[in-house]
Amino acid sequence: MTRVNDERKGEELSILIKEIKKIAGFVEIFH
Repeated sequence: MTRVNDERKGEELSILIKEIKKIAGFVEIFH
């Protein structure tokens, strides 16, 4: 059970990192 939860958290984290990188890319363009 806990391993499945950890995998799900890992997926959410990687998605979050992708979103942050996308936002950081926009910020770099506008600066």
